[in-house]
Amino acid sequence: MEAFNTDDGYTLEIAVDTESTVSDADSRDEILIVLQHLIHTELTDNQRLITRALLSDFATDAIATQLNMSRNAVYKLILDARMNTKR
Repeated sequence: MEAFNTDDGYTLEIAVDTESTVSDADSRDEILIVLQHLIHTELTDNQRLITRALLSDFATDAIATQLNMSRNAVYKLILDARMNTKR
């Protein structure tokens, strides 16, 4: 989990549809830039850590175990992070 707890320029990666148009790719890039900014500025350290872990395909149970938290505490952090990014 320590790897997700740094501000080392962590970037989001997504599966890319090779059939997409240039405008689709531009829109996707803009959305990812905004999302990265929101993650960096609007989330608490724990929310950011868990978000990065989830985006890297870590299971919620594994995150809870690594952070010595209950599954419900992890879910609450995820919910709060989603609400913060939506705002």
